[in-house]
Amino acid sequence: MSSLIKTALVGLGKIGIGYDFKDGVYQGTAKSHWGAIQKHPGVEIVKLIDAAPTYALYSKNVISERYCDLETFCSERREYDLLILATPTKTHLQVLRQIIDKHYFKFIILEKPCGANLSECYSIIDTLEERSIKWQVNYFRSALPNTLASLDLMMQLKEVPISAEICGYGDTLNIFSHFLHLFAKFVPDESLEIANCDFAFGIPTITFSSGLELSVRNIGGPRQDEPILCLVFPSYILRFQRNGEEIEIIGRQDGLISDVLRSPDFENYQEVATREFLLKFQGGLSDNRLKIQKVHELVSTLDSLHG
Repeated sequence: MSSLIKTALVGLGKIGIGYDFKDGVYQGTAKSHWGAIQKHPGVEIVKLIDAAPTYALYSKNVISERYCDLETFCSERREYDLLILATPTKTHLQVLRQIIDKHYFKFIILEKPCGANLSECYSIIDTLEERSIKWQVNYFRSALPNTLASLDLMMQLKEVPISAEICGYGDTLNIFSHFLHLFAKFVPDESLEIANCDFAFGIPTITFSSGLELSVRNIGGPRQDEPILCLVFPSYILRFQRNGEEIEIIGRQDGLISDVLRSPDFENYQEVATREFLLKFQGGLSDNRLKIQKVHELVSTLDSLHG
């Protein structure tokens, strides 16, 4: 990977740039893709692209020289290193097809989820892999240091989850997909085949071929002060507190907390996740295709159960 990674950021909404601005002024945080890139000196945004001008939302000295409307951007041949695609989910496939016809780039960070449904997810990944483009989907909680550390620990201990509960918030596709991917991160690929599903006492439960059971609460509800995910292993329980900022490791026999893994600089979560994605690219790695696709399968299953 070159010392300077030239980047095009497509989509200037909240996750694209807005989360790091207040009244048009950059706050120095790293919650959006734009803010995250500012924290990485080896990465430079050469183009900021959106379907409509956004001067009223963000300071002109940030936008003016680098701004390009989507139609113009897609109509000309261009070459850069990294594409960050942060347009609305329903436009992912359409916009990617417009861009990829005339552009050459080596890497892409795709805002989650990967397309609007499983079919689009397949098409997006196929399109990228046919061109040998390395890709990562921005499930930022799954890329935080405490998540990766707890995953490594469970793998070293050869612990495989036997049950799980998600207490999320908001809609299934755009919000719950975060928690579903976090869950899938800890489950072996071969154990993610759905065997059965049930809806009892208002709680959807999905059973996998391995016997693993996943129950899901609070679909469509407001955020609650509860663990977003509890993973039960034969010897341990992992409890994801404070929206994933802290992970408690609890012994199943004694019920005592043996460790708490905290994510540093949680307010700059996108910076931390982007660093992990860049390291993956440097190693020539893409995301786990099966688990990205599995999120859409789980979303569809929950939608059919929850109605």
